[in-house]
Amino acid sequence: MEKPANPQMDSTVQLAIKLLGPSDWHARPLHDLDAVYLWEPVRGGRALIVGGDGAVLAASSATSPEAHEREFSKGERTPLSLFGGQFGDEE
Repeated sequence: MEKPANPQMDSTVQLAIKLLGPSDWHARPLHDLDAVYLWEPVRGGRALIVGGDGAVLAASSATSPEAHEREFSKGERTPLSLFGGQFGDEE
């Protein structure tokens, strides 16, 4: 995992691990969206955008980073309840 450059990135990487499990997560800030883009640099890898407010949008490797960012900027979000038991009451 690349070392996050700031505390927000560190906390979002930790959230990605909590939601999707440990992996070789790479991260880069999305300053215009007040968010962080995280991805697995492997074929079939997953991606996650985590906003400064903790809202997330998950995507598969079939979604380009540009399309993923565009949907996040439009307000699309993945309900936390889809990530498993500990998030079941949150959306």
